[in-house]
Amino acid sequence: PGAVAPAGADEAEQDQETASEEEQRVNLAFGQSLAAWRTQAGLTQKELAAASNLAAESLRDYEAGKYRPTTG
Repeated sequence: PGAVAPAGADEAEQDQETASEEEQRVNLAFGQSLAAWRTQAGLTQKELAAASNLAAESLRDYEAGKYRPTTG
C-alpha cells in the first residue's frame, strides 16, 4: 500500500505550479521592458548596471527574465 496524499495536496501542487509559471511570465515581461527602456535610452547593459550600482551579470539576469529586483 502506497502513501495516500492528504486531501487537497494535488490542488495545492497545481496552485504552486501556476504561481511559479505566473512569476516566470512576470519576470520575463519585466526583463523585456527593462531591455527595451535601456536600448531606447541608448545605454549598454554595462552602462546601466554601473549607473544602477548593479553587477552587469545581475542586469543580464533581469533582462533574461531569470530574476526580478526586490524592494525592501
